[in-house]
Amino acid sequence: MANVDGVKIRPARIEDLAEPARWMQENHWNADKELLEMYLRVYGDKGIVAVDDSDRPIGFAQWCDINPSLGIGTRIIVRDDMRNRGIARQLVAASKTCLGDRNLMVNSVDAIAGLYKDKCGYKHEGYAIGIYNGIVNSEITLEPAIFDGSVIIGDSTHMDDVIAYDEAITAGYQGYSRRRFLEENGNRDSDIFLIAKIGGNACGYLTVRGAGHVFIVAPFMANTNLMR
Repeated sequence: MANVDGVKIRPARIEDLAEPARWMQENHWNADKELLEMYLRVYGDKGIVAVDDSDRPIGFAQWCDINPSLGIGTRIIVRDDMRNRGIARQLVAASKTCLGDRNLMVNSVDAIAGLYKDKCGYKHEGYAIGIYNGIVNSEITLEPAIFDGSVIIGDSTHMDDVIAYDEAITAGYQGYSRRRFLEENGNRDSDIFLIAKIGGNACGYLTVRGAGHVFIVAPFMANTNLMR
């Protein structure tokens, strides 16, 4: 792939991910090596690294293609001492080559959104999914108010119920199945699935994933019309 001052861009491998995971944690990103490995297993070659002459990673990008018209740019990071050399732009360019004509969705509150717009020529065309990015204070106590349903935790949750509900509420993202992604989420000991049901039917679910020193609550899906 592309070269910038001896820097090579190539597909990421599992053994490459320890370095990017360490950079992310040093920069207080909600990610760890296990999470990056999961994405690489699920999405195959949807990850690339920038490497130096010794083939050591100095930059990393990861994305996924949701359907023929849309992709998600999930992460781009460059090692601190290698920044401001155009490496991130080369990672974006390589990602664009792989994504083809798809539009790209990024979290609008991420710093990475500025990279795409200000340095790589992407134009904002609207919002596909509303995203809130923040940290919930661990000292706050919340008790679920359950009227005509139940919350099932951990082993009591049937993945078939979660997958069927996800496909129904997302309409399969116009042809893209998240079955493998959800199954991978359920394989980690640090992860918890919660599913809400009314009258025996699923009306929402979420996953709680451990990543470094925090927990990520995502994906989170709910049909709020059923909760009224």
